[in-house]
Amino acid sequence: MEGIKELKELVVFIAALASAADKAGQDGFGVEDMALFMAPIMKAPDAFQGLIKAKAELADLDQAEIDELNVAFAAELDLEDKDLEGMVEKALTIIAEINSIVLKVKAMKAV
Repeated sequence: MEGIKELKELVVFIAALASAADKAGQDGFGVEDMALFMAPIMKAPDAFQGLIKAKAELADLDQAEIDELNVAFAAELDLEDKDLEGMVEKALTIIAEINSIVLKVKAMKAV
């Protein structure tokens, strides 16, 4: 098992960036919104430093790790439209499940 440290950092960065963009876009983007992007920018080095390893972690996800990623993403994501936020979180779950199915099919073909 690879673990999910790098993948989790990437997921948290994406959620933080999406949240900042959502808040900044509420009244139109302006220079004053730059401060909203500071927290995501500070997470960027960790998120991108382990990108290659994150790919390996993605290929080795189990259900507990998928659940952990979903919790981390949901904790970081904060959109004004809570219905949209729920749909985004659900979409992430669906994407993770599809990835799991694809990996199982590839494993079956390799046998």
